[in-house]
Amino acid sequence: MDGYRELLGTDFDGRPTDDIDDVIHGAFESSRHRARVPGLVALMNDSGAPEIERFLACVVLVNRGEAAGYERVISAAADPGNVPWYGFSIDRKFSVDSTFSQPAVAVDGSRRLVEEKGTAALRERAFRALVRPADSQYFEDRLGELIDSATVGAALADIQDVVGRGVRSLAEGEKRETASG
Repeated sequence: MDGYRELLGTDFDGRPTDDIDDVIHGAFESSRHRARVPGLVALMNDSGAPEIERFLACVVLVNRGEAAGYERVISAAADPGNVPWYGFSIDRKFSVDSTFSQPAVAVDGSRRLVEEKGTAALRERAFRALVRPADSQYFEDRLGELIDSATVGAALADIQDVVGRGVRSLAEGEKRETASG
């Protein structure tokens, strides 16, 4: 199974769907989603595929607790402005890039599958990677949705560092630039 339409535009009963949430949430109902993992990884890594398709493949893989998705989020968060799908999602209220809020939601959603897939440590690393650029990337309120006491404990040093950088930049009157201005 390959190609966006087959991977993300078809539900697990073979019916076409325009609602990607049907495909994302279907993974929680059935293990049939595993058959699509190789195709989703290939799509996510296909430099010739449209950026939106690559982005959605990554988000779906993360939501399903797949190692390849977490690893892509970790590398993307290390250099946010240079991922092929940067600038895909613009917040309407503030007119700034909010692309990284989607992987944050997916990291949160994946908590139901990480034990089964053995990817709990990668999920934690992905969360920590998303925290690190939080002073320069707009997450709406979604990054905060991931915070529970265990997550905070694991990422405390990263949280303290990013808050410290943010406070220092505010104190210095620094203005943050985003992809949209």
